[in-house]
Amino acid sequence: MSTNIFGMTTVAFLHEIFTILWIGGMSVLLMAILPALKTVFPDKKIRKPVIDQIQRKLSVIALTSITGMIITGLLMTTRLVSLTSIFDFSTNYTAILSIKHILSIIMIVIVIIRRYYIDKLFGMKNPKKETYSFLLLLSNVLLGWIVLFLSAYMVKIGV
Repeated sequence: MSTNIFGMTTVAFLHEIFTILWIGGMSVLLMAILPALKTVFPDKKIRKPVIDQIQRKLSVIALTSITGMIITGLLMTTRLVSLTSIFDFSTNYTAILSIKHILSIIMIVIVIIRRYYIDKLFGMKNPKKETYSFLLLLSNVLLGWIVLFLSAYMVKIGV
């Protein structure tokens, strides 16, 4: 196996691992952890510090994964001879890749809003803040699943 093939396979593997950690982590938080915490801790005042601690830990994983995905994504993208820019709609393949890039940027903005700005946007004492945070998480999970679908589609259509 040539070094180039091994190197690019390693980059693609790492890109997939980062994707699994980020989108999988959000999915597990949405579908398992948050519902379980609501059952175990029905009182929001008791539940909130637990959720905050879990989200703090998952944020480190998410931000590390996002950084890793950007780096590995750039490395993989530079190998595409047909790609003229990060947003290239000239072929079916590059158009789908560009849509993935746009959705990923939206997802990153949502992560940053949820992690760093939700209190400023909605107010620390706003009773609906938890609902807004949940809706942002749900939006990100759905966008993540769309990105995964588009990735699977890209594999089938090839370059």
